[in-house]
Amino acid sequence: MASPTVNATKAQARRAHLIEEARAAYAKKKADDAAGLSKKGESLVTDPEAPNFDLEKLINSWAEAKA
Repeated sequence: MASPTVNATKAQARRAHLIEEARAAYAKKKADDAAGLSKKGESLVTDPEAPNFDLEKLINSWAEAKA
């Protein structure tokens, strides 16, 4: 059976790995936001009477949802 210090070392290594993964994901998200790749600010207009309605964008969103 492993000693408590070995288990603690493994737990610390696992936490460090998870923190590094989170940092990398955060950095990627920040880079995507800076490059304008985020769709958060974009909303899909589904009302054909609206002046900013875009049929091509609506069809593309349906295609992405099915894929």
